[in-house]
Amino acid sequence: MFQKYLLKQGLILIIKLLIEAGLDKDARTIDGKTPYLLSIKEKKTDVAEYLVSVSADQGEQKVPVLKGKYFGIRKPGKVPEPFVAPIPEVQKALHSTFSFSPDGTEVYWKPVWNPNTAIWTSKMKKGKWTTPGIAPFSKEVQGDDAPFISPDGTKLFFLSQRPVTGNELVFPYVEKIWMMDKTEDGWSEPRKLSDSVNDTKWMHWQLSVDNKNNLYFSAGGSIYCSHFNNGIYSKSEKLGNVINTSPVNFSPCISPDGSYLIFTKQVPVYTYQLYLSFREKDGTWTEAINLSDYLKYEYALNPRITPDGKYFFFTGLWGVTYWVDAGIIEELRSKK
Repeated sequence: MFQKYLLKQGLILIIKLLIEAGLDKDARTIDGKTPYLLSIKEKKTDVAEYLVSVSADQGEQKVPVLKGKYFGIRKPGKVPEPFVAPIPEVQKALHSTFSFSPDGTEVYWKPVWNPNTAIWTSKMKKGKWTTPGIAPFSKEVQGDDAPFISPDGTKLFFLSQRPVTGNELVFPYVEKIWMMDKTEDGWSEPRKLSDSVNDTKWMHWQLSVDNKNNLYFSAGGSIYCSHFNNGIYSKSEKLGNVINTSPVNFSPCISPDGSYLIFTKQVPVYTYQLYLSFREKDGTWTEAINLSDYLKYEYALNPRITPDGKYFFFTGLWGVTYWVDAGIIEELRSKK
């Protein structure tokens, strides 16, 4: 990361000093790029010429082959660790957190710096992860965000500015919730959910559903729920003051079994923190717990629980994704 920063800023004098002091001029980034390749990408001609003059590696990018669930990354413990996958695009900052399928063979996300404002995906084929690219359903129409695969893997939800017909962005900025069903060939055509859900104004950022497909989302700084009954989504209802205690509450993550909710609150000075609330037997929610002390991160947003309930993802500063063993939640449940 330090090496990439120096190259991006074009600090050639510092680069020269570091290389003369023994810095590896051929060291590759996690996704296989050399300093020379990085200097070419950032159009730092003077840096590239200097690297050539000291016989730096000018070879092509060597992308590691990734295998296994969660890209084969070592599973975290009780201390959050960066979830950095060494393949192109995945290691970039995210606007919405990774959403993995229950069988661990598909993943969807939204990068921060994305000129197409599209959703990206990667799939595991014959045990290996493919090079990431824009998801087929997101290629033609811009304005997609916040993908989420249901815990049972049968539905894929996302936010979009796309109109019902045509391919022009909705103006002014308006997001609605869309959904696709799993088919033998992949996913069905996207369809916008009914107005019983989408009549809520100013939807934004991440959403989630539980095992019963009850839908949780944020709009206008508050968190809402739409229950799924007999194949139909009910009119969305704002959750009570126990959840919506601050002016800005968003990106709710309901656990697969529906027993707890993690969500983001904006606190003073534009800092975001994660809060956890448990559902009581009578359906009410416990007072929300600030997770900052437990995660050791003052700035955190966009929580996500894996379909099996084992891991807890969230976004930190600069859009970096972190993950941690979800056992921390059960420990807090035992103390309530």
